Formats: sequence, structure tokens, C-alpha cells
Amino acid sequence: MKYKKIPSLPQGKTREKIIFINMYKDKYKLIDLLDVLNISKSNYYKYRNSSDNDYSDYLLIKEIFDESKGTYGYRRIEEGLLEKWGLIINHKKIQHIMKKYNIRPHILERLRINHTRELKKMSKQILLTQSLMQIVQIKFVQQTLHI
Repeated sequence: MKYKKIPSLPQGKTREKIIFINMYKDKYKLIDLLDVLNISKSNYYKYRNSSDNDYSDYLLIKEIFDESKGTYGYRRIEEGLLEKWGLIINHKKIQHIMKKYNIRPHILERLRINHTRELKKMSKQILLTQSLMQIVQIKFVQQTLHI
């Protein structure tokens, strides 16, 4: 039986889908849930009783990451864990968890000033003012000579 994809269903990792299935398997048939989430029975039974050792650390990392509005990388998250909860977690483990759960910071690009473009603008302005000054001087000389 084919089902429509519902946007509120988890589209992420298999483990997240298994958690979702465990929450709703009392309301719906297991086969229907597996079909909707596109998971095989063997994968469900493989993951349903296994626990993820990194999940608790992931929740802590995700909280700090969300507080930073998605801008912190692993170094700042490491400092945040130490500051907020006094936890010391190896930076390699933080990188591993961020990669595993697809946590990627938004890189804020700094405004870079293109000095050559500014110099060209300034030089054009200087040339314009110099040429205007020369024109004004020539007209002044012409007016003084004719009078």
C-alpha cells in the first residue's frame, strides 16, 4: 500500500525514525509505520533495542548550538559545555557527534572592503575635481582678460 509523505514525519536518520515508530506503534500498525517511513523490518528490529551512546551528548551539544543560533563550531561548543555544565568533552568527539547528526554551523562572512575599487572611485573623483578646477581657472582668466 502506498502512503503520501507527511511533512511532519521524521525525514532524518534511521534512529530518529525508530524512536518515532516506538512512540506511535500502539496507535498504528507497525507494518504501516515502517512502510510510511521507508524502513525495512530487519532495520527496525536491529535498532529498536540498541541504545546510542552519543545521543545524550548530542542533546547537550544541540542545546548549545541552538542557543548560538547555529553559528558555533566545535571549538565554541567545547567552551560552552565547559562553561554551562562543567563538562570536558574531547573536541574530536564533539566533531564526530556534529558530523554524525549533521550539525553544521552557518558561516557568517565578514564584509570585506575592496580597496582597489575604492581607490578607483577616489581617483575618478580627484580627476573630476582637478579638471573642474582647471576649467574654472581658465574661465576666470578668460573673463579677467576680456574685461
